[in-house]
Amino acid sequence: MLTVEKKSLRTELEWRRCCSYEVDVTLEDPGTAHPMLLVSEDQKSVSVGPRQNLPDNPEKFDIRDGVLGCQSFTSGRHYWEVQVGEASFWILGVCKDSLRNNGGSKVYLGDGHWTVRLWDEEYSTLTSPEIPLYLRERPQAVGIFLDYKAGQVSLYNLNDKSLLHTFTSTFTETLRPFFSTDTTLRIRPVASWE
Repeated sequence: MLTVEKKSLRTELEWRRCCSYEVDVTLEDPGTAHPMLLVSEDQKSVSVGPRQNLPDNPEKFDIRDGVLGCQSFTSGRHYWEVQVGEASFWILGVCKDSLRNNGGSKVYLGDGHWTVRLWDEEYSTLTSPEIPLYLRERPQAVGIFLDYKAGQVSLYNLNDKSLLHTFTSTFTETLRPFFSTDTTLRIRPVASWE
């Protein structure tokens, strides 16, 4: 049986390996984000704002308060980090690109999402049923690692490099980074760990 120190060291080593797969993730343009979300000019941050009157666009992502990353993945390993700060609500992870226009507001694993959420000061997976997550400390930033071939999505609390959760599945469709918030999220460069 692994001691707490050995588990912590193992998790940090896994996180360091993930960092070597950094990708430069950007958010889709404002015309495809949910109308309540404002995407920055550099496409690196998203915040909630007044509802925008945007023309109908078949590419619009209509899940409540959601925006996708521009990057799409059908193979390989990919890692990115998101500054969540003091946000009281966020959802991060990946989803199938085919869910772009499902018209729903629920984000569940069975629907092609592999995401973790903070809501009402509680962390959980968005699965059915949800799995509560118990964190040692509140993350200021979250790392997301996708290993397409292995069928894994892992999320890390970057405050202490601890693993929040790993989803395991079989991926057969195009996946994209998924973001949702009630304040502001910012994609940041991968922090140095030296």
